[in-house]
Amino acid sequence: MKQFTWSGKLKIIVDDDIKREKILKKHPSLDLNENNKRYPTNIRVTYNKSQKKFLVTFKIGNEVLEGKFKKWAEPWRSPSRLWLNIFFNETNSKTKLCLKGDKGKKLFHFFRYDYEKMIPKKGGGKSYRNRPGHIKNMSSRRVSKWMLTTLPRSDLGRMDSETLNKYAKMYKVKPCKGCEPYTDKELILELKKFIPSDKIKRDYYKCLTKGKKYIGKYPITPRNNTSEKFKRMSLHEQVKHTNEKVRTLRKKYKKEIDAYHKRSREINDGCNKKREKDMEKQIKGK
Repeated sequence: MKQFTWSGKLKIIVDDDIKREKILKKHPSLDLNENNKRYPTNIRVTYNKSQKKFLVTFKIGNEVLEGKFKKWAEPWRSPSRLWLNIFFNETNSKTKLCLKGDKGKKLFHFFRYDYEKMIPKKGGGKSYRNRPGHIKNMSSRRVSKWMLTTLPRSDLGRMDSETLNKYAKMYKVKPCKGCEPYTDKELILELKKFIPSDKIKRDYYKCLTKGKKYIGKYPITPRNNTSEKFKRMSLHEQVKHTNEKVRTLRKKYKKEIDAYHKRSREINDGCNKKREKDMEKQIKGK
């Protein structure tokens, strides 16, 4: 995407009085108050490679407002309004704009998601996420030993032979001496053994859920302070008061809390050991 353009009728509001006056000095025909009318507006956004900034142009009737933002324009949306935070040349600072008339949420969608497509990729090529069938070209992904265990088994069938051989080296999957090298299908079958099966996953979560009864509830129950005195406090005082209360409760129920953590460690260690044994059986083919 080289540039983004949008045209339609917008009601543009600047809440800050000082910044609104600065804009109106250079563009006296504009009305940026709450009760103004909708202007026919053209918005154009381009990306400047040297400055690494997005350049924004608002053509409102016969007037032109120029601005820019670096990383993003901090878009926020309510059912009828869109807020943007853009550095305007007229105010020489970041200015919050309120826009009314974003039908179809096209402006919000661009400033929130699509603006990144304007940044050129390193090397000039497209990222693997934007290519059709990107999952097949798994060699562009990061390959590591722990990542294989987190993938679904179906992803192995979408990998190319280079990626499969990389994983085979990590997990020391080799044919016997004098045997022919594994084909892609054979490598997939061998590597599947290192990915936990659905049964192993179910057994692991069943073990954890059964252990919850043994662990029991946490000794301290969270409660909201609804007293009038607490409501009158400032945010800083509320945080300080809550932290002091938590400290005193932890000291009071220290034995119960330590026992709770000990029981939870026992259950987690037991379930992890059981899963490791099941994985060893799966790898050996038992």
